[in-house]
Amino acid sequence: MSEEISPEERFEYMRMQIEEMFSLTNLHFAKESLGHEPNRQEVMLHYIQQGGARDFREAYNKQRIARGQSPIDDVSPS
Repeated sequence: MSEEISPEERFEYMRMQIEEMFSLTNLHFAKESLGHEPNRQEVMLHYIQQGGARDFREAYNKQRIARGQSPIDDVSPS
């Protein structure tokens, strides 16, 4: 069962995911995949299409479970 998260945790989740999205590693693989220096939109699309958002949520939920918290399904504001 999932639980509602606080606005502060939602902000931190998004901050960390954006940091990962624009990491040197993702930038490298987006460039390699596209064959050119990607713009911001292409970097974001590459991250999502290659499963980065899904993988991030799974890793985040594993950390929540390890702390005795319920996993989250969605970080969108209610």
